[in-house]
Amino acid sequence: MKRVYDSKNVEKYVNRYHIHDYFNSSYPFYLMEYEKDEMMIHPLKDTKEIQFVVEGEVSIYFIDSNGKQLFVSQTNELCVLGDVEFVRHEKPVYFAQTNTKVVTIALSIEENQLRLNQDLKFLHFLLNSLVDKLHNKSTNEIMNQSVEEKVMNYMELHFTLDNVSVACRNLHCSRRQLQRVLKKLCENKRIVRLEKGKYVLQ
Repeated sequence: MKRVYDSKNVEKYVNRYHIHDYFNSSYPFYLMEYEKDEMMIHPLKDTKEIQFVVEGEVSIYFIDSNGKQLFVSQTNELCVLGDVEFVRHEKPVYFAQTNTKVVTIALSIEENQLRLNQDLKFLHFLLNSLVDKLHNKSTNEIMNQSVEEKVMNYMELHFTLDNVSVACRNLHCSRRQLQRVLKKLCENKRIVRLEKGKYVLQ
């Protein structure tokens, strides 16, 4: 990674992507350049900048308690990095890694923290960014679960599964997959089959 402070180059990217539209005030932006497969954000390192990705592709992910890697998003232009850390004042929650060469427009958090805390445009932009990440995380957590995990979560929420067709749509699985899992869960005495198509938690 290297920082680039060439004002003409910085201004070119800032104007191209209308970065000033996200702020009420002017700020001392600079560029950061990354090679492919370089770690941009790591949970063991402090995040020092807010960054707007303006070239290249980045994967944002976290690792769950079972050591499984779950993607939050894979994104290109104007993905924002450092927003979570700006709000929480803690080490990062997510990993961010480049899939290609990447260029970002960057802003030092430490040097601009007080002004940014009073910048309403920026705070509204930050809120939208965080909501998007939360939505992506929730969606991907569901999509990365096994059918068995989905069924058990569904049963714990609804207590009863009494419509296989509806459950298939809600759980994003085929009828065959669902019936196979229901049979297994019955055999393991985790759920009970009351009648055809109707199951309850054990």
